[in-house]
Amino acid sequence: MEGVVDTTGWLGRDEGKLIELKVFPKLHFLRLYWLPELTSFANTGHIHSDLVVEFPSLLKLEIQSCSNMLRFISTSSPEDTIHFEMQPPLFDEKVRLPRLEVLHIRSIHNLRRIWHHQLASESFSKLKNLEIIGCDNLMNIFPPLVGIPSSLVNLNVSWCDKIEEIIRHVGEEVKENRIAFSKLKVLILDYLPTLTGFCLEDYTLEFPSLERVSMIRCPNMKTFSQGILSIPKPCKVQVTEKEEGELHHWEGNNLNSTIQKCYDEKIGFLDINRLQLSHFPRLQEIWHGQALPVSFFNNLAELVVDDGTNMSSAIPANLLRCLNNLEWLAVRNCDSLEEVLHLEELSAKEEHIGPLFPRLLSLKLIDLPKLKRFCNFTGNIIELPKLEYLIIENCPDMETFTSNSTFVLHMTADNKEPQKLKSEENLLVANQIQHLFEEKVAFPQLGNLRLSGLHKVQHLWKENDESNKAFANLERLEISECSKLQKLVPPSWHLENLEALKVSKCHELINVLTLSASKNLVNLGRMMIADCKMIEQIIQLQCPKMKIFSQGLLDTPMLNKVNVTEEEDDDDEGCWEGNLNDTIKKLFNEM
Repeated sequence: MEGVVDTTGWLGRDEGKLIELKVFPKLHFLRLYWLPELTSFANTGHIHSDLVVEFPSLLKLEIQSCSNMLRFISTSSPEDTIHFEMQPPLFDEKVRLPRLEVLHIRSIHNLRRIWHHQLASESFSKLKNLEIIGCDNLMNIFPPLVGIPSSLVNLNVSWCDKIEEIIRHVGEEVKENRIAFSKLKVLILDYLPTLTGFCLEDYTLEFPSLERVSMIRCPNMKTFSQGILSIPKPCKVQVTEKEEGELHHWEGNNLNSTIQKCYDEKIGFLDINRLQLSHFPRLQEIWHGQALPVSFFNNLAELVVDDGTNMSSAIPANLLRCLNNLEWLAVRNCDSLEEVLHLEELSAKEEHIGPLFPRLLSLKLIDLPKLKRFCNFTGNIIELPKLEYLIIENCPDMETFTSNSTFVLHMTADNKEPQKLKSEENLLVANQIQHLFEEKVAFPQLGNLRLSGLHKVQHLWKENDESNKAFANLERLEISECSKLQKLVPPSWHLENLEALKVSKCHELINVLTLSASKNLVNLGRMMIADCKMIEQIIQLQCPKMKIFSQGLLDTPMLNKVNVTEEEDDDDEGCWEGNLNDTIKKLFNEM
């Protein structure tokens, strides 16, 4: 369908005279949707009179997904061809919409111009809401002589790839260089990649009622207007996609200055979703020490720091508030890195900062030979409330996930001011054994934990009920090449959700699970122990789903029995069928 209305019965007389034709006198709402062959609402090319078509009662007009529509009322003959560069506007002086209040134009991909430089008398004089979305070839919205409707309240221009200016001079003779948006309150400019300014000609622009400007994903917009700009009252300027994002302060009582400040601060970072920093061998510090606005990395979901040879830490305290939406964090191949987060500079007021990364799902620390800890936080519980995957591999110097500080306090005998001693000098305070995860660490949603190459770790968890709750949802646990690890799970712990356990090459590991810890492993379906030479005993208790110990090679040279009862009796011979897999199979078949 190329046209909606058949005009063959319209006015075949009075040639050469000006005729005003009122059509659809009671029509209030018109929507043209998904008409890919439509070129116009009506074609009056066969009428040789000077015709103006008026819709006297139309209040709302929506045109969407009519990709070939070029004119609302076409005055060309069907045999006429129009060169793309000379394309007429959608609305010209032959169309009159005196009561129209709402105009939505979406996804008209061949449209290049909306208005002619001259409109019919009183046309669009009541327009309040104008929305232009997804018009790929549109170059601008208003030619300067169109007469901006003084009634316009809301203007939204979004997802138009080629728009360079909203108001653009295209060669017409300009008599008046003053353009007033008298009632405009809200201006939205979203995803306009080639937009460089609202108006770059020497016009005086007046916005006496403007309250809010939203400029999202307009990376090339450096200034609003080249001419005189009158905005008598401060307005809110939004530069982030999310409504709750930070609203920039009115800079110098001037919109141009505000936009320039946003541009200078590289507001483009706000829309970055993934950031990888790799191969900077001389880099000592990634982030500048100054405080950054909360919205600086508002949409950053993935951060990878890779191959930074000289860095001592990856993320400073001043950046934490900017990473509230971070979901994936990976730090790897940094030879000098001693901690991931450096939090010592937090002031007393900032010490309680809540969850460090409230949306973090995955954390990977890989190949960090000098890493001692994830952070040195001294305040409240280190909680990663959404963390599901934690991988720490080849960090041989790491002893604990978090430490109280890089220093410990030493109280003098005469009650003078306490002195700070380095941890190395203090010998870990009377040789107290450190645990990888202290009671101040909480990962309530952690389902997968993989640890490998942690050669200083002796104990994973502290004997503490609160610590047990912090890892209550653990489903898969893999430990390998932790050469000094002695104990795996504390006796009082309950890991009801654990489904798979894999331990290998932990040569000082004495036992995997104590009798009391093994009682509640009701979901354990797979357990593999390999190359753990110090293990002498394995207890299988209330593991109804366990059919096999390991699918791969199994080496347990010191093992000679499997206990299936709760009594720890040295005279209990247990069960043994020559190897662990056959023993587990027999126990499963006897259930």
